[in-house]
Amino acid sequence: KAALGIDIINLSLGHPPFEPAATDPLVQAVQRASAAGILMVASAGNFGTNPETGLTGFGGISSPGNSPSALTTGSSHIQWTAQRSDDWVNNYSSRGPTWYDGFAKPDLIAPGYRLVAAAAPNSTLVNNYPWMLVPDAAGNLTYIALSGTSMAAAVASGMAALTIDANRSPDHPALTPNALKAILQFTAFTMHDTTGAVYHPLVQGAGGLNGLGALKLAHAIDTSAAAGEYWLAGAIDPFDQIAGEVLPWARNLIWGENIVWGDGVTTSSGATTSSGVTTSSGATTSSGVTTSSGATTSSGAITSSGGTRSSATSIHDHRLVRWTELLGDGEGPI
Repeated sequence: KAALGIDIINLSLGHPPFEPAATDPLVQAVQRASAAGILMVASAGNFGTNPETGLTGFGGISSPGNSPSALTTGSSHIQWTAQRSDDWVNNYSSRGPTWYDGFAKPDLIAPGYRLVAAAAPNSTLVNNYPWMLVPDAAGNLTYIALSGTSMAAAVASGMAALTIDANRSPDHPALTPNALKAILQFTAFTMHDTTGAVYHPLVQGAGGLNGLGALKLAHAIDTSAAAGEYWLAGAIDPFDQIAGEVLPWARNLIWGENIVWGDGVTTSSGATTSSGVTTSSGATTSSGVTTSSGATTSSGAITSSGGTRSSATSIHDHRLVRWTELLGDGEGPI
């Protein structure tokens, strides 16, 4: 990391999980890289729909998207418009919770439908799917249009890089991976399906990627602030010119409403948490759910209400929630 200046690793790949996250070697590699200060962005997987029945299913997050520390990204269709109100989650995008562990994933959703990218000459995709190729300005078929959470993860990685740059300064420490996840999730916008209903958190995570919001928030954060002081070094312009509306989070930075537990994400009455895990304001509960161990962040997480940095940096950043009411008998995906 230090020698090459690595801030982010994008993992647009995945396979069905064959064991819990604690013993999955790929997941553990992601965990170690995150602990070293690298934001790990992983695709959620393309197992959101049963190929035989066409029905949407839960529990399809692939490995290493089931890594607690990864920024696990699902895919959206943006309808080729600048407005966000018509974006929807693609049916193929994997839904949570994670298999074996019941972790609440994905973390957020990013555009991933028919995105144009450079095509590798003589690759399997180019040779087997020539109708997906897209011409460049000279008419040469050097690009390809692809769909999937792999493409969405790449978009999230690019946005994370811009977020780092928006905050980068020689006067204060760099944003940690957990803080980056926090910014991207906190500023995400709530997504609705084609009927207007709000997607379940196990479908959209914290919501759709909000690039402008993430940049505004990151630019205003002073990571050198002492514990208990406000992180925001200045005011945030609450008006989103693209959406034509006031950013809903710009007026009241209460950490927890849209970042970790999210609107509508519930834990359980009588739920148990591992030592040192803190949930922020607004968390509600439902039966039979327990959080998993290890839900602590690296230094620099915003934890308490009012947008201040608490001395206790154990924010539940990766939303480890065991959704037993959704897992049923545990014999297979719902």
